[in-house]
Amino acid sequence: MIALKKLLYIFFISILLLNITACSNIKTFQSKKPCNNYYTDLLDKDLKTQNKYLIILLDTQFYKKVTLGQAESDLVKKSLLTLQSANFINKPKDIPDKALYKIYFTFKSQKFVAEVYNEKYMCVYPWDGAYERDYINMDSLPVAYNIFIFSKTIIPRD
Repeated sequence: MIALKKLLYIFFISILLLNITACSNIKTFQSKKPCNNYYTDLLDKDLKTQNKYLIILLDTQFYKKVTLGQAESDLVKKSLLTLQSANFINKPKDIPDKALYKIYFTFKSQKFVAEVYNEKYMCVYPWDGAYERDYINMDSLPVAYNIFIFSKTIIPRD
């Protein structure tokens, strides 16, 4: 009976030690992004390489949802591809708390969200990202490629 107790005690201790050492081998998320446009580059890559994807525009105030057609999807794609490294910034202090529009990109194995705050700011991130969002300043973009103006045209707020 005493030998059985010792054996169970040793078994539980070894399981506990095994769990502690196994948990220390789990890779943790890095706290710093590789670059300011990390997620947008992943989104651009999916837009370029995948033929089938779905883009949905949502007005966050009235919860109106529009599935974009091919022409609108192409315009969003061109807008994102025209972004330069100077457009990517750290999180601005004057960014609104809530985005006026959200754009959902659904690919075969990945989902991205773009939050459009106003004519100046937007952000991009994956559905399950580990890093801070990519913040984008759209001031230098041509009006035709400004995602806020595009969103306002598709779902007017007035």
